Amino acid sequence: NQLTYIVSGEGSVVLNGEEKRITAGSCVFVEAGMTHQFKAYSDELTLFHIHTPDEGRDNDRYLVKGDDYNRYK
Repeated sequence: NQLTYIVSGEGSVVLNGEEKRITAGSCVFVEAGMTHQFKAYSDELTLFHIHTPDEGRDNDRYLVKGDDYNRYK
């Protein structure tokens, strides 16, 4: 499971294909195994993630920009 707190900025989160806007002060809970993606609307988007449990996560994230942006849809 993952809890994400939006520290600053704004963007959106896509949870199982449904997109929702996020802004500073928002919290997002992502259940284990849920397909998710965070999108920044500006360079100021800062996220704080808490993962439980914190094991088996060596290769579970990708930062995509430019031509790779839609690769994980």
